[in-house]
Amino acid sequence: MGGVSFAPAPGYPNYIVGSNGKVYGPRGELNPKIGSSGYATVSLGSRAHGTGRQVSLHRLVLWAFEGPPPGPGYDCDHVDEDATNNDVSNLRWLGARENRSRAGESNAAAKLTAAQVLEIRAALGAGETGKSLAERYGVTPTTISYIRQRKSWAHI
Repeated sequence: MGGVSFAPAPGYPNYIVGSNGKVYGPRGELNPKIGSSGYATVSLGSRAHGTGRQVSLHRLVLWAFEGPPPGPGYDCDHVDEDATNNDVSNLRWLGARENRSRAGESNAAAKLTAAQVLEIRAALGAGETGKSLAERYGVTPTTISYIRQRKSWAHI
């Protein structure tokens, strides 16, 4: 498999992880699913025995090759900002605050621009509801709430 190395999947002894972002189980290569967030997940364990679990592929790969996060508050970062590139060479542990500051408009999964976030903050300040703004901008009310609380787009 030319240049691909393998490591056991942490916490899942029947699975191995390739440095290229592929995961193998008792029945062969797993087929990742892309969630609404744009990130791939794989199902590990046995649903029949109540141990099945959806696991973020990028975190699984990084954990298998680099170990657990260095502490609480660390996220798995895609260096090239491509959520589909789960090669271990493209992944690193990054503090959550720094990771969020790298996110935003340059993130391929972002649904808003910096200008729209500023418009949303102004509208919130003028008393417009999160629900009406969510409908106008095609996002969830939770997204608007996170913008209001600066949990997302904190760098704007």
